[in-house]
Amino acid sequence: MSDEILKCPHCGGEATLRNTTVYGEGVPYYMTAQVVCVRCGASGKKVEIHDYLCDRSMEDGAMEAIQSWNHRTA
Repeated sequence: MSDEILKCPHCGGEATLRNTTVYGEGVPYYMTAQVVCVRCGASGKKVEIHDYLCDRSMEDGAMEAIQSWNHRTA
């Protein structure tokens, strides 16, 4: 399984993986991973990572977001 992010299927622009931490009552609640095109703003599936303290969970969430993006069609 490759972690290479393919170009945007809509505009051909570069895409990047974005990770965001969601807070609840001032403490980290969960993280998200999502691939977003830097040119047109198209985005793939937003994956929620609830076990954000586990490196494996974060890697799996990132890979799920990348694979979802890479297998979309325009």
